[in-house]
Amino acid sequence: MENCFHNWGELTKVLVGDILPASVYDGLPTQIKNCLVQITQETQEDLNNMCSVLESHGVNVVRPNINTYMKNEGFTYAEQTIAERGTLPGQPFAVRNHLLRWHDKIFVGANWAWENYGKEVLEPHKDDVILFDYFCASDVFRLGKDLLIDTENTDNIPFVDWIKKYRKLHELDVNIHTASIGGHSDSSVCPIKPGLLLTRYEIDQYSDTFKGWDIHKLPHYMPNDLERYHRLWEDFSFKLVNEPQQEAVDFIKQYLTHWIGYSQETTFEVNMLHINPETVITSHVNDTVTKLLNNNGIEVIHCPLRHKYFWDGGSHCVTFDIDRKSNPEDLFNRKEDLNFGELWRDR
Repeated sequence: MENCFHNWGELTKVLVGDILPASVYDGLPTQIKNCLVQITQETQEDLNNMCSVLESHGVNVVRPNINTYMKNEGFTYAEQTIAERGTLPGQPFAVRNHLLRWHDKIFVGANWAWENYGKEVLEPHKDDVILFDYFCASDVFRLGKDLLIDTENTDNIPFVDWIKKYRKLHELDVNIHTASIGGHSDSSVCPIKPGLLLTRYEIDQYSDTFKGWDIHKLPHYMPNDLERYHRLWEDFSFKLVNEPQQEAVDFIKQYLTHWIGYSQETTFEVNMLHINPETVITSHVNDTVTKLLNNNGIEVIHCPLRHKYFWDGGSHCVTFDIDRKSNPEDLFNRKEDLNFGELWRDR
């Protein structure tokens, strides 16, 4: 496999996540089913559009096998998982969460992700796959010869220790840093290219971490009721199982009216996917950010993900770069591993 040490190199092969078919919701109450069918159909349209854009730029696109996923998960219909497990079924949507492409290997951070969809779709690369007990790949920054890993999520600490041993074994000239990130890094910060960073946090400690870089901060754009809609799939699943049915109906209908309209008009995520150093995919439109990137020689392609907040994942989360050409560039001239402490926070 090609070396892959950062997120802005040329993408040649990508895994794009998917969701379960609308037929899974047959048997649920009509008002619930109709809302889930609408969300499913619109999400599939958006994902298929993204795949078409990637293919038009010469990227080889592969998808999870939904039938295999459902078979391995052991269900056919949503009402079955509600009855047996007290929850709606999971989705192979945010595929990047447990897959890390670094050096010339694919590191898998959850056995269930490997068994349910990773093993089949990554079969051609099985000799380059390393299974680790658990870590969150979305907590990792790839920055050339510098790797930055969140250890506020303590589940990542064993992976940090292990990856340092991997570095020694393979005699890699790289630095492995730690920091207190406190959430998926790709929803908070996006290194656009060497020297340019886009972030949504107003207070930061980037002067050390990204010393000398041009930092562009997006305004605080989230509505006051964001928390009601941030992980709606999980919240809705809880309401459907544990609260009166009408509560779940009202909740999802409000999401489909108030929240969808608001987010399409006013939000812009830093959760972007690079096709190559000169082209990125975003799920929202923001004229100011588009102008900034255009002025830096970067084309912005808008691929809507209308229900990204329902599924809790944007353009970067829903993709995994299987093959991306990028070398361990020395961007910071560091000679040792560092712990940067807290990187950012809201006001």
